[in-house]
Amino acid sequence: MLRRVIYTLGVLIFSTAAGFSQELPIEQIQNLLRGNKAGLSVTQQEQIRAMFDKLNSGRTRTSGLPQVANNGQFTEIEYSLPDNVETVDWIDYDRDGDDDILLTGGRLAVIYRNDNGSILNINANLVPVSSSAVAVGDIDNDGDPDIVLTGKDNNGNLVSRVYRNNNGIFVDMVAGLVGVREGAVDLGDYDNDGDRDILLTGNTSLNDSLPQPIIKVYRNNGNNFQDISANLPGVRLGSANWVDYNRDGRLDIMITGEDATGAPITKLYRNNSDNFVEDPVAATLPGVKGEFGNSSSSNWADYDRDGDSDLLITGQTIIASKPEVISRVYQNVNSGSSFVDLNLGLPGMEGGNSV
Repeated sequence: MLRRVIYTLGVLIFSTAAGFSQELPIEQIQNLLRGNKAGLSVTQQEQIRAMFDKLNSGRTRTSGLPQVANNGQFTEIEYSLPDNVETVDWIDYDRDGDDDILLTGGRLAVIYRNDNGSILNINANLVPVSSSAVAVGDIDNDGDPDIVLTGKDNNGNLVSRVYRNNNGIFVDMVAGLVGVREGAVDLGDYDNDGDRDILLTGNTSLNDSLPQPIIKVYRNNGNNFQDISANLPGVRLGSANWVDYNRDGRLDIMITGEDATGAPITKLYRNNSDNFVEDPVAATLPGVKGEFGNSSSSNWADYDRDGDSDLLITGQTIIASKPEVISRVYQNVNSGSSFVDLNLGLPGMEGGNSV
């Protein structure tokens, strides 16, 4: 069972499979959390608080997708969807113009086709996984979205699969990626050759007492993926982003999570065309990780509309030698010269997603 809530930089968007959405400025949300209800109806106040409660829990257990009526009130569309899912994404796999639902984790991986608001499991034949991560993008440049899926399968094996979308049928490319759990994955063209490459993090060990975190960059060569031996220190229970934070025209790497020592980290690696080099500017950012199988989260958007990407991070950090769960927005100043905490007062969160 699932409720889809998208929390973005600048606005809170209540989004539905049927395509309805309503944006609420961050100032209204921040004011509500501080006791100022101006500009929000009673129903909106109740909905925002309820949804933040669910986000703070790191898990969702409801059966509907909130729909926005013309009068600004929120109603709920009841769907029978599985619970215990770990990752959620939209994917217009059939290119019919409406977004379909991709759910993974909790020993499953399923796609629900959206037919004018009604949903149907298409039995996509994806490998069921737990401790999962997923990325959606057009890997083979044929115009439809493909899938990269990682996690532990139902036989206890660690997998990282690339599925090509062949007119709505998903086919395993047998890409040879290292299997991981507790990971993160993102797609982006880091070498500017016109196709999407794979950034992969996670734990290659099944032994909870001896985790073996990794970071891998795989170059997309058209019909195969090549490990470029980026030699970056591993991470698990976190996030991975391709982002051009310094606006030099090349995608850099951002990671959060737990390193091999168990410490929370946040790192930026600058793309120097032939390698990735750690940028010390990230030392001003708090390290964040997940706990008890949850993950930290990060994402980028141009919050202040100055042309560069600002950062949203969530997860558990260490403050004054004590663990604390945070959600913070950092302004990117002068294309990565520094990052400034905007002190928005957002509720702390781990185990959820920032999108």
